[in-house]
Amino acid sequence: ARTEPSPFKKGGIALTGATGYVGRATVNAAICRGYGVGALGRHPLHLPGVGFQRYDLKDEGKLSVAPGCVAIMHLAADTQAGSRTDIGNEVRAATRIVRAAHEQGLPLVFVSSQAASPKAATDYGRSKWLVEQVILQASGCVVRPGLVYGGEHRGLFGQLCALVQNSPLL
Repeated sequence: ARTEPSPFKKGGIALTGATGYVGRATVNAAICRGYGVGALGRHPLHLPGVGFQRYDLKDEGKLSVAPGCVAIMHLAADTQAGSRTDIGNEVRAATRIVRAAHEQGLPLVFVSSQAASPKAATDYGRSKWLVEQVILQASGCVVRPGLVYGGEHRGLFGQLCALVQNSPLL
């Protein structure tokens, strides 16, 4: 199969979770540094330099990454259930992403959470820890960012802003 060259100087990054709080910042940072982004998700991001491929953590089967990608970054997590994350689904999704990275010879980065721990108080924290184990076993890289803040008031940063704005003490 013929591979088309990437229109970006440095190639593309396949990115799950591109529409999330950290994902949008990652997309902007990648584009500013000369990378294209292949957003893997449920909803497209309508931005220059961002392609789209339908992807859901609950999907099964082979995950294909667009030609010209030089890495996969996994940021997606099902946060709809709050702290009651479907741990098995998160691990299956990570395994599928690891398989795609391995088959295509791409480095893999998983953006986890400070909540990640085998003894975390929430399913979310335990699922992040288990996904870390899957990624590390496949020689991927795990990043645990601290509090992410700035920009739009979303995610944990948005919750903290709301608390401060509504606090009678401040």
